[in-house]
Amino acid sequence: CDLCCSEPGFCGDCCCILCRKLITLDYDGKLITSDYDGYSYIRCEATVVDGHICGHVSHLECALRAYMAGTVGGSINLDAEYLCRYCDTRTDLVPHALKLLNICTSVASYADIEKILNVGICILRGSQKSSAKELLHRIESINAKFLGLQLQE
Repeated sequence: CDLCCSEPGFCGDCCCILCRKLITLDYDGKLITSDYDGYSYIRCEATVVDGHICGHVSHLECALRAYMAGTVGGSINLDAEYLCRYCDTRTDLVPHALKLLNICTSVASYADIEKILNVGICILRGSQKSSAKELLHRIESINAKFLGLQLQE
């Protein structure tokens, strides 16, 4: 990979292709320690040269900040998708957002649930896909209920 593999210390399987930090660290450099922290990154599963999987990973927050995930207009024209910087393959993020919602069923902390749901909202916001709109509505409703519970405490 001429984008990253020539850099010392970079691993396409374990480093974010955008910020170059280990995927075990979040975009702020904090160590990811819980089992459900897989919500914070996406791995490109596209088949590239000779049947190999691309495998490059990105923190979702990095991809959102770089306008390479979510709904982005202009020349990129993403609709609830992730665009891999290495292979230019688009990945539908609606299944990933649904995975985020399912992860929340095993999370005890309101703060963590809110963080996970907010990632889902950022991924789906502005999408024209009906499945994304429906899921966004569900996530926003759940998020509002959790906010109400937090205010009552």
